[in-house]
Amino acid sequence: MKTEFRRETFPGEAIFMNEANPTYGRFDLGRVSQRRGVKSVPRLPALLCVTACVLRAGVAAPADEPTRSPARAGFRFAEVNAQSLGLWEGTQPVLVYNHGVISRAGVPEDRRRSTYLHPLYGLDGEVLTDDFPPDHFHHRGLFWAWPHVKVGAAHYDLWMLSGVQQRFERWLGQEARHDAAVLGVENGWYAGEQKLMQERVWLQVAPATKSERVIDLDFTWTPVGQPLTLAGAEGKSYGGLTLRFAPRTNTVITTPLGTQPQDLPMTRLAWADLSAQFAGAAQPSGAAIFIGRDHPDYPPMWLTRHYGVLCVGWPGVEARTFPPGEPIRCRYRVWIHRGVADTNALERAYAAYTRQTASFSPSAAVPGPTLATDPVKPTALPVQAEAKLDRITVRVAGSVFTEYLFGPDTKYPYFFPVNGPRTGRSVTTRQTEPYPHHSSLFLACDRVNGGNYWQEGLERGRIVSRAVRMLRAAGDHV
Repeated sequence: MKTEFRRETFPGEAIFMNEANPTYGRFDLGRVSQRRGVKSVPRLPALLCVTACVLRAGVAAPADEPTRSPARAGFRFAEVNAQSLGLWEGTQPVLVYNHGVISRAGVPEDRRRSTYLHPLYGLDGEVLTDDFPPDHFHHRGLFWAWPHVKVGAAHYDLWMLSGVQQRFERWLGQEARHDAAVLGVENGWYAGEQKLMQERVWLQVAPATKSERVIDLDFTWTPVGQPLTLAGAEGKSYGGLTLRFAPRTNTVITTPLGTQPQDLPMTRLAWADLSAQFAGAAQPSGAAIFIGRDHPDYPPMWLTRHYGVLCVGWPGVEARTFPPGEPIRCRYRVWIHRGVADTNALERAYAAYTRQTASFSPSAAVPGPTLATDPVKPTALPVQAEAKLDRITVRVAGSVFTEYLFGPDTKYPYFFPVNGPRTGRSVTTRQTEPYPHHSSLFLACDRVNGGNYWQEGLERGRIVSRAVRMLRAAGDHV
């Protein structure tokens, strides 16, 4: 049999997904076209890693229409290797979905992972994501995982890849057109050979415009056989959709709260963006995660880190148990852009997303709630307060919500516990190592006129509450 090959080269930057020895660097992307039934040759990484995702095409403003140059002549899927599926728009790489098990030389075997997206590319071919970063080997591109997964008496850590793993099971769909690319995947969460969760992910990718690309993700998780409990990291909330960024300079994180230099733990946000100067790009670029308005507990908690990660935290620090057979649906958009995105641009892009998701349904097989046109207004619950010699106890609907502690043996007044409404357990802690001077929710000063009001003993200064009285303790306010 005679086999003919045709090779086309496209300059760019990528992470070569080789299970034994992935490398970073410049490349000439060789697309090897093969005829007459010979096995395909591994090609550039260009697919995404999800259990069952739908990529949602975005509707661009008339002034920013999708480009139609030869380099963007429609989408195509192609194997990168036996473990990874790539997506291109014309000659431009878009993403790689890693459905097989990925490992790396020099990294412990217990950090092997699958079902995630990496690399995720910017509009100029720059690699936006990182895999196996030295500071957190378990971080893996665009992924979704939880540090606390409980079934019965067993506890697993999908975040750290301990005791449980995500496994690819089947493709639900692959469609590459000029106006969109759609990928559907079904995965399972396994503890040994026991299946704990069915995971379906649909991704839909829209054609790039001159300034942006959108990738929509639609997740449905269904516990199998037994109730399953999920929780985020204590004091931080991470656990859920996570985007780990590649090494870069001049990092700027922007949220609805504005652009702030500090990290945000346990903060409820509708969206967050990271912009920076990435290797291989002539100008800054970045990516944001948008939360669907029909998301459970909208908006969820987040953790943002300037070292390069955006973490959606749902259900957050309060554990939630899900019955078997009942689906859990969450929708997100990844908004990739050129330049440093400001708050106004992000608000406009998020508003466009919320309008589009009202009618978007990638597959009838993906169950979930419909999008409400207006947010649900919370119902005010009755609040009562009781003053004692060293504390004020606050109850909501008859249950203790928190206590304000100000006794003679305290360094400063503080609130503890601060109980979650579903679990009745405190989401904060106090006087624990390695920071015993931290006490739940508090206000303190390091040094005032030579006295230390933060760490040291009472003799080095303390904040005292005197003549505490309640100004209002009725209705829904204290």
